[in-house]
Amino acid sequence: MKSFIDRADRKAFSEEDVNPLQHTAFQLQQSGQIDQACTLYEQAHREMVERETETETEMDSSGTNSKQLDIVTSDYGQMLEICCRHDDAITLLRSSLEMYALPQPSLCSVLLLKLLYIHPGLRTITEWNEMDKLYKDIKAASNSAKKTFKLQYKSHWAYFIMIQEIFQRERRSTPGRMKLVRGKKDEYVPRHSSLSSSSSASSASSAGAQKKDAPPLFFVGDSHIVPLAHRRLLNRISRPFVTTGLKAWHVHRGNTFFTGANFIRALQIIDEKEFIDDVVISAGEIDCRETFQSLVSSFTVSKHEIDSRRGQKYPNEEIAIAKTVQAYVTALMNILLLLKNINVMYVMPVLPYPKKAKKDQNRDRRRMSIIMWNNVLQKTIHDAMQKRMGKMNGEDGKDGMETLETKMSDLTVNVKKKKRMLYLNLSDEMLEKGGVLRDELSLDGTHGNAKTLPYVEDAIARCNIYHM
Repeated sequence: MKSFIDRADRKAFSEEDVNPLQHTAFQLQQSGQIDQACTLYEQAHREMVERETETETEMDSSGTNSKQLDIVTSDYGQMLEICCRHDDAITLLRSSLEMYALPQPSLCSVLLLKLLYIHPGLRTITEWNEMDKLYKDIKAASNSAKKTFKLQYKSHWAYFIMIQEIFQRERRSTPGRMKLVRGKKDEYVPRHSSLSSSSSASSASSAGAQKKDAPPLFFVGDSHIVPLAHRRLLNRISRPFVTTGLKAWHVHRGNTFFTGANFIRALQIIDEKEFIDDVVISAGEIDCRETFQSLVSSFTVSKHEIDSRRGQKYPNEEIAIAKTVQAYVTALMNILLLLKNINVMYVMPVLPYPKKAKKDQNRDRRRMSIIMWNNVLQKTIHDAMQKRMGKMNGEDGKDGMETLETKMSDLTVNVKKKKRMLYLNLSDEMLEKGGVLRDELSLDGTHGNAKTLPYVEDAIARCNIYHM
């Protein structure tokens, strides 16, 4: 979510029209106090609706009141998403679109389309039909209205374009086995806890039940998980738990910043499901796209930019990347150790960009950053796991953690030994000469498409073979 000053600069609205509650809510949000922020956004939305009801103002598609309600409602909806309250957000947006004649494209309609698609639960046929209608309604808006919306709400429009590309490719070029899984399936129900692996039950029956009732595989992180969602891989259904705008550095910041808090909460919710043992993590593309240049001492941060790392400068980009990756991996390991049911984190690399027709120096620089990022990430995860296993096996008795773990029960130690973080080393077959993504694997010039799924599937399978 952009600051109100930023959005006013883009002429999305006048800053004077913003309820002071929203300013306070935004400040709380930026500090990671997402529940408190959500309460204030809700109050600002309620006051807006009550004011319109009392004055009985006509809500037409060109009126200021209509636009203001669209902004206030979508801000509250986004905050509900950040708090992982997807169902509440969808209900809010649906009711607003039914009650008021909001312009197309509206923030509420674009956000509703996004939330219906990235909802971490399985979607019903009715919800897929609702998505199709929303998509067609937004697409049918005038070119001038869409251009204005894109200028004012760039990130919202980018999500619409991504979903548009997914829908179009689904009909045009996505191979059958990679297509979206539409329609509600029975939720996976774990077998009774008394049935352990050493049970006298038939192993053949257990294998058959596992194939039939295979749990979903959750992908948690930035927008790059969206094209991989709602599809079949390894006899499972991939389900998204998106943290919009997540950087790897935000994972390090944790509950002190809203995207970090959103990420941690998502994992905690998934971890409540006793039948979920593993997740796929994705972050880092935004870091490579935006962050590292600002961390080099020769770069000057603009006066409007709020950067938590403004005071941290490094001699060069290589060191900045290494420090960021180390903070990211350390934070992931700390989170993993606190989860009770999730034992395995598969960590995605950053997908390189496809080649552009015209030479783009910024994109070339980002491409080099991505190459460095992935190399450092793979090595850092490997080293972290080697060090951890050495401690767990008693090879470093001088370490404080080892002293602490010797005081734990054998059961606790055994549980911690199951914790694994594995780098998903995607095949070089995905790349063309120069380290660019093959065109047929690109969705929109930034994200991969569904055809990358077999490579992710193979990488997970290799991890499971090598680390059994």
